[in-house]
Amino acid sequence: MAAFIDTMSTKKLVAFGLLLLALQIVFFVIGGTIAPSPSNVASILSTKCIDNDKGKIDRWFYPRGSDKNKTCKVLHDLNSPDAERYSANNIVFAAQFPLPRDGFNLTMSRWFQYSLGVLHPEISYQDNGEEDFKTELEIHARIGYRNREDPEDAWKEIDRSVETRQLDCNIEEKHQDYLYNCSPMALYELGGVHHDFYLLNLRLPVTYSSDGTPIGKNVNLGKLLDLWIIEIHQNGGYTRVFWSVKTVFFPLVLAGVVWFWHRIQQLARPPKLMEKMLFTLGLGLLLLDTPIEWFSLGFNFPAMLLLSDIRQGLFYTILFAFWIIFAGEYQMDDVARGTLSTYWKHLSAVAACCISLFVFDMCERGVQLTNVFYSIWSTTTGSILAKGFLITAMCCACIYFFFLTYMVIIAVRNMWDKRKKLDKFQEKTRKRYQVIIFRFQFLLLMTLLCAAFTIIAFIIAQVGESSIKWGDEDRAGLEYTSAVNVGVFAMWNLYVTALLVLYSPSSKHESLINDEQSEDVAMSRLDLHATTTTSEVTEFLQKVAED
Repeated sequence: MAAFIDTMSTKKLVAFGLLLLALQIVFFVIGGTIAPSPSNVASILSTKCIDNDKGKIDRWFYPRGSDKNKTCKVLHDLNSPDAERYSANNIVFAAQFPLPRDGFNLTMSRWFQYSLGVLHPEISYQDNGEEDFKTELEIHARIGYRNREDPEDAWKEIDRSVETRQLDCNIEEKHQDYLYNCSPMALYELGGVHHDFYLLNLRLPVTYSSDGTPIGKNVNLGKLLDLWIIEIHQNGGYTRVFWSVKTVFFPLVLAGVVWFWHRIQQLARPPKLMEKMLFTLGLGLLLLDTPIEWFSLGFNFPAMLLLSDIRQGLFYTILFAFWIIFAGEYQMDDVARGTLSTYWKHLSAVAACCISLFVFDMCERGVQLTNVFYSIWSTTTGSILAKGFLITAMCCACIYFFFLTYMVIIAVRNMWDKRKKLDKFQEKTRKRYQVIIFRFQFLLLMTLLCAAFTIIAFIIAQVGESSIKWGDEDRAGLEYTSAVNVGVFAMWNLYVTALLVLYSPSSKHESLINDEQSEDVAMSRLDLHATTTTSEVTEFLQKVAED
């Protein structure tokens, strides 16, 4: 039984390809024009509240609301004479978000999916100060929430922690009261935005010795003026567009996977390696497409962000492994193929890279399920490891693409060489095989193009995640990041769906040779009538290679 890629007429195949191309363009346009930027950034200047009890009484300090003066006596300037009456232990930096707009109090939305905060201090240069300095910052952090129906003082705690961050500052011109350029520090990350209002209370305490001398990590902080909180969350409009795309593709891919495997089960032989891998790829994409994110609108599920990363990583693993096997099965060399053991070296490298990324993700977002203030970037060693993981992942992705390109080039070149074997066949048979060989060559090149877009999207995602953590979001008129995210996601679905269709066994068995050609000696030796592989031309090319 031949596959659809063998039996489908050229006219129908061209129409099918043009349909996929049109859909691909449509989804790129949707991502670039309809979907907004994937994330939104808000800079929040924390309010400096005076705590006369120095933290001995456990209470919230919130800067906005009719009862704000009951909990937050505002100190407007840490450089003012009034501030000299208070020590660092009397100051609580409070940040409430979202910020009001045009006199209206806005609320966070469950469409935002996540919220992360970056801490950016303002430190002024003083006489005889250092041009560059690094110090450890000890932060007593607390985050809570309330909803619209709650009283203004009914803040409920999400988490609290004592964290250490590495502060790195420098200044270009050493002038009194000039501000240092300080590197931002990761503060918190919430895996879900289920409530309307959020509140941060931060303290930078100083410990005093018995003789009154200040000691501790925050002593060398310098002249602190303000703390800025860079709050970043996923854009609700982008969430709607992306979820809608997933919801549209899910039933289509599900139907394709079920139909493909049903056709395979009708064959009188066990599934081949390519068929098993294609079915596994379909299941991986189906898992990625499953729109379980809709449940987060009704239920608070902080692990949704981690679960999405795991599903994405699993799909990457299956996709990269499939491409290696897909290109390898068309090498037409002397190596015996058709089993996973043949590709154990290639698949081991793919698995090792993906497992490393999984471990890195668990070290970051896995730990944040129990402590939202945890960050692998908080220490020098952790920061080096994190950067090393990301750089290694991007380098491995590039190396993988170059190796895949090499395999595809070898396969296409070998196919081209084997076409010379067709000269001994009659013209009708030769033309048929030439057309089908061209189809496989074209499909391999499209696979390489799909891999290129995937690698580009992967690198953009890694660089984008790093830049988001530092609050450096480029919001241009045309949202290139949204276009890449939506377009590449649609490309995966269209590509896998096309393979499921083209490699499904056709119910119409077309004999590749006529009865009068059966007397041809070469054709008799190939015994094409007896083949029942995924594609008749695949078996043909393999047998030609053996000859």
